Amino acid sequence: MEAVKGEILVKFADGVSANTVSAFNVKAGASVLSQIKSIGVKRIKIPPGRDFNEVLDEYRNNPDVEFAEPNGLVYPLSYKLPEQYGDIDEMKDAQWGLYNIKAHYAWADETGSRDVVIAILDTGVDYTHPDLKDNMWEDELGNHGWDFVNDNNDPMDDHNHGTHVAGIAGAVSSTYGVVGAAWQCSIMAVKVLPDSSPGSWGDVAAGIEYAADNGAHIINMSLGSQDSSVAVEIAVNYAYDKGVLLIAASGNINMSPELKVVYPAKHHNVMAVGATDSDNNRASFSCYGPELDMVAPGVDIKSTIIGAGQYSDLSGTSMAAPFVAGVAALIVSQFNKMGVSWRPDDVKDILISNTHRLASSRWDAETGYGLLDARAALKAVQPFGVDRKKVIAYPNPFNPVDSGGGVNIRMKTDGDDYFDRLRIFSLDGRLVRDMENISGRVAVWDGMNEDNNFVAPGLYFFAAETGKGEMERGKITVLIR
Repeated sequence: MEAVKGEILVKFADGVSANTVSAFNVKAGASVLSQIKSIGVKRIKIPPGRDFNEVLDEYRNNPDVEFAEPNGLVYPLSYKLPEQYGDIDEMKDAQWGLYNIKAHYAWADETGSRDVVIAILDTGVDYTHPDLKDNMWEDELGNHGWDFVNDNNDPMDDHNHGTHVAGIAGAVSSTYGVVGAAWQCSIMAVKVLPDSSPGSWGDVAAGIEYAADNGAHIINMSLGSQDSSVAVEIAVNYAYDKGVLLIAASGNINMSPELKVVYPAKHHNVMAVGATDSDNNRASFSCYGPELDMVAPGVDIKSTIIGAGQYSDLSGTSMAAPFVAGVAALIVSQFNKMGVSWRPDDVKDILISNTHRLASSRWDAETGYGLLDARAALKAVQPFGVDRKKVIAYPNPFNPVDSGGGVNIRMKTDGDDYFDRLRIFSLDGRLVRDMENISGRVAVWDGMNEDNNFVAPGLYFFAAETGKGEMERGKITVLIR
């Protein structure tokens, strides 16, 4: 936790005498800088010669102390608006989805960079649209992608769907039109769907390979089927192994009458995204199930369609997936600027660990880990740029009741190792939670015990075991008010 150096906030229990308080402060070598009399909180200075965490633990372990915490730093909630909008209400009225995922706060930290590429596997993209043309990716020959339906180098949209999806992910900030979640990233157009009839898994597999081989960092697939394809699964794994994050729509009711997650979202190495309405309820058409990772806005979403200055409101999980793809591109942009190497699971872990929780449990079948939260996700990227030689838990302290995700425990290595097991212990050494078969460089604890109840406030210890058998340990402070 970022805090004022050497300062803690302490509240002694009601009824504890002033002499007892003074005696304990003297014993700890601490001095009272000030106090908030009406609530009984004292601002205490720890002497330079004493270990901060040791003194903090002494206060926390004192039965006369109600709570003790670092005097944490607070930042203004700055935001940044694209040129289209004069204030937040204008953006909310025009593009409520961006408002609900708190994109304007995330943009204060990151708006994207042209060297980060989102591949849109769809009906093509109108690369001449004024809201898209400046962000279109180009290869060395000036092509914006590839058309696998007609087998040529012109991936122009002939349907509207792909152009709409592209606008949600990465429309340019300008004085007109709409703006995408990552409005300074590049869009690669990969046409794998024809204008009206269904496309083929063969074209989708070829499109995935093309995007991975041509430098895409993120692949968005707002398409699906109830039937799986081995060829597509192999292509998915190929792209994933090359370091590409794959994101797909969970499906609509007309795809899956039983509302089950469809392919390719159902594949293990693909993030499955469902849709919400403007009240953050699951959209009635949004498919769900055990494979669902998260949800994003997907009802009456305004975005670009074919033709100069043309826009339309469309609904579907097709619209939800590119919101996640756009925020993922912001995360990748931030990683690149910090000089931090990353893998697809790092981005996925940040996204799902920092959602706005919509259910009472950490995960549920209808909304996954919750609603995409761009602000929280971008804030969670920052500790990756801190000292890579030690394990970091963030946010710490954290409040699991109010948190949309959990406390993230980041590995201290950029190598090929990964977390395999995470155990949480209470202050007296009792095992509180044991999580196995986790995979990634970020492990997440939601603040719950084995009985799926929130733990009591206090100090906890974690032991995170890596796939190579190494152990990383640290402390977590849980606050529940």
